[in-house]
Amino acid sequence: VRAAHAEAEGRALVELAKGILVERLGCGPAQAARQLAELAEQARMSPLEFAVEVINQAARDRVAEATDAFLAAATGARAAQREQAAVRLRAAESAALAAPDAQAVVGSLLEHALRPLGAVAVALWAANPDGSLSLAGSAGFAPAEASRWRYVPPDVATVARRALTERSGQWMGSLAETGLPTIGRNAHPDGGRVAVPAGTGGRIHGVLEIAWPAPLEPQPPQVVRQVEALAELCAHTLETYAPRPDAVHEPRIMPDTAELMDLADGLHDPALVLEPHLDDSGRLADFRIQHVNTRFLDPAGRPRAVVSGALLLEAYPMTAGGSELFQRIERVYATGEPFRARRTRLTALVD
Repeated sequence: VRAAHAEAEGRALVELAKGILVERLGCGPAQAARQLAELAEQARMSPLEFAVEVINQAARDRVAEATDAFLAAATGARAAQREQAAVRLRAAESAALAAPDAQAVVGSLLEHALRPLGAVAVALWAANPDGSLSLAGSAGFAPAEASRWRYVPPDVATVARRALTERSGQWMGSLAETGLPTIGRNAHPDGGRVAVPAGTGGRIHGVLEIAWPAPLEPQPPQVVRQVEALAELCAHTLETYAPRPDAVHEPRIMPDTAELMDLADGLHDPALVLEPHLDDSGRLADFRIQHVNTRFLDPAGRPRAVVSGALLLEAYPMTAGGSELFQRIERVYATGEPFRARRTRLTALVD
């Protein structure tokens, strides 16, 4: 599924480049496609990389400026890094424009643009007229943590608040040294943290906050420009998807589920926290893996972030087979009676 998403996002960039060539060359789509393929071959680049070059030359926006910073410093092997950075930023932009909400946007930013920089989590804050902050979307943080930080009252000093009041990017080498509270502080207390105002046309709509697992060294100007370009993209997102100031801030998970997550994190055994997933008719169809504790090791070697949030039958289709694990979980949900076994098999498909 991830490969299909990446292919679709790349195809959108290639089609956009074809449209630019149609306008520039005054030709049809078929001829533009041939021109794109021939030019990419002459430049010894992939069609996707060359398509991003065409878009950057035509757009001349903040994303293009960020990749130009890599071009200015690119020599030899660095040139390949610059091309990868350009593709990552444009892919993140394309996915964000197609995303249905702010939550999907930040997930796309983390996957395409921020993980390659070493980041592990990202939060997008919407600035409300009364000075409060609302969590428009987050990725990489535990659901219970996101629920606790869904709303920050006015005048509460946080990492995002500092970026908002000083109207400049805050690059913090170690979160512990600042003493500021923020989302995910306990998970990465000594990690680096960056907060950049997200604004367009002189107006700040919110703050983009990024977390690293370890202390963050001073970053080169090329990386700073990348993050600023992503913050500007988030500003357009907040204009469309920002929560209303008068909206009721409902938690995304039930309070008792949040307590279960805290309990699971304190266990010395591997644990999953599941929530029922209902179909359109309201009948039980599957269970959503709402949380995975730190002791859990996926049999297929996948990171916990990939397993968390997936449907149980998607992540482990064999649970509906010989082990009858899924049927036992269904019975627990239906009757409320606990099930215990000294040994339970969890099978995963590998390759």
